[in-house]
Amino acid sequence: MGGQGALTPLPGPSKGSTALGIMIDNSHYLAERKASDSALEDFTYSTPRLVTDLRLPDGLKVTASVLEQWKEQYRDQDDVSHANFLHIIIFGRVDREPIEFGPDVDDVFKKWKTAKLVCLPAMRIKSGPYYVHKGVVHALSKVYPDQQLTFMQATGLSAETYRGTHTTLGNPVYLEAYPALQNADVVSPLKEAGAIIVGKTHLSSFAMMEHPTQSVDYQAPFNPRGDGYLITGGSSGGAAAVVAAYDWIDLAICSDTTGSARIPALQMLAPQVAVAVAVTILVDLSV
Repeated sequence: MGGQGALTPLPGPSKGSTALGIMIDNSHYLAERKASDSALEDFTYSTPRLVTDLRLPDGLKVTASVLEQWKEQYRDQDDVSHANFLHIIIFGRVDREPIEFGPDVDDVFKKWKTAKLVCLPAMRIKSGPYYVHKGVVHALSKVYPDQQLTFMQATGLSAETYRGTHTTLGNPVYLEAYPALQNADVVSPLKEAGAIIVGKTHLSSFAMMEHPTQSVDYQAPFNPRGDGYLITGGSSGGAAAVVAAYDWIDLAICSDTTGSARIPALQMLAPQVAVAVAVTILVDLSV
């Protein structure tokens, strides 16, 4: 079984975490358990594998065009997928009927260097790239460096509630005193709509009129414009900078009463920041 790239499992999860760390071709990923199947144990027990799981709807015939359309879709929407995941493909059939392959699929598998095909009843997971070890299937999330210092902390990727996560309000004393008791009102509808909450961004202390050059509690984030080390404005400088700097972030939650989102948006000349959700939450910013 070749062509799996440089796959390196990292030490086990830290206390309180269920995610495993792995390295693939010098990129860092978090792997979270999603499913298991004894049929996958034979070829993943001693050596972890990268796989692609394709969930097939009832009656769908697998043809070259179906495979290529799927690949294009995930290449555009998924920052984890790359060629190494195509070397082992799991086909999961919802209706448990035999899977029918078109005569043109062999050329596609040859082009993708697919070395193994596995046909199973569909697992309760979405189609996509996975990490499998000892029959346990893990979903992967790519870890990015925060070069602009926009985040205060990361959050659990699969968490439904952030109860117990400490909220800073940009102040270290508040961080020590008040863990979040529940999700902020804006978070639950975002989660229901499919949003993935990846972290909490930097905020001026207590959302006050504190510009980054006046920041004393935490290092202020950097504006990605110019040389990458300009000021962001405030108070929601981290929320503005994270959207402007990183193409893997679509939306940031921020506060705005007297310009907390508008000033950073102007500093970065980033219209998407100005029209992003400007939520007037003064105290309970639990994300």
